[in-house]
Amino acid sequence: LYKGLIVTGLLSIVGLAAATSATVGWGEVGTVAGISITGKNLFICGLIGLLVTGLIVVITEYYTGTNKRPVNSIAQASVTGHGTNVIQGLAVSLESTALPAIVIVGGIIATYQLGGLFGTAIAVTTMLGLAGMIVALDAFGPVTDNAGGIAEMAGLPKEVRHSTDALDAVGNTTKAVTKGYAIGSAGLGALVLFAAYSNDLRFFAANGDKYPYFQGMGDVSFDLSNPYVVAGLIFGGLIPYLFGGIAMTAVGRAAGSIVEE
Repeated sequence: LYKGLIVTGLLSIVGLAAATSATVGWGEVGTVAGISITGKNLFICGLIGLLVTGLIVVITEYYTGTNKRPVNSIAQASVTGHGTNVIQGLAVSLESTALPAIVIVGGIIATYQLGGLFGTAIAVTTMLGLAGMIVALDAFGPVTDNAGGIAEMAGLPKEVRHSTDALDAVGNTTKAVTKGYAIGSAGLGALVLFAAYSNDLRFFAANGDKYPYFQGMGDVSFDLSNPYVVAGLIFGGLIPYLFGGIAMTAVGRAAGSIVEE
């Protein structure tokens, strides 16, 4: 599976080079916000997008691999009881957020320095070019999980269950990898979308005579001193947790019903 991801990345590099050469060339394209943009810089931004994806995959593999330190430390903590198992699991999960965040921040800064927000958009587009292979990786997990469940319910020999357990462990890793990819691409994409939205809003507000809906809006500000901005951030931040809680409750209810049957 990872070999397929590597081949997909290499093919993306070839396609990106061909597209850059055929559309904008390798020379200077223009200047945006004081940043001189060249075709070479845009190509490098695309490479950074692939690099961010690769690093997130490697980091996720490290924190979820069955033969790596984090997972082994959780297994070792399980020997002394449920409490230490939960504590170590939470500790590793919190620790695992640091490196991906640093990689995403580095990708944003590097692409912005090379091509402004357009360079960041190129990096996001390149990351999304791997979506087909990432979806295939994500599909591997549920397939192996269901195979293990069928083998257990059918009462198949232990040798079969041993094989499905190994595949299930790999499937859990691939599912974690695809989630890291989704978060990384969403982080870069959110920056581009927010910048595009704010720039368009400022444009329409400044031309209220041509666009009656925006008349009287005045200056558009997204500063944290604006209480509406802070309220929007808090409201947006609570939605994933609320949705996650509702989803987990539904899953727990369904699992309980299955166990009772």
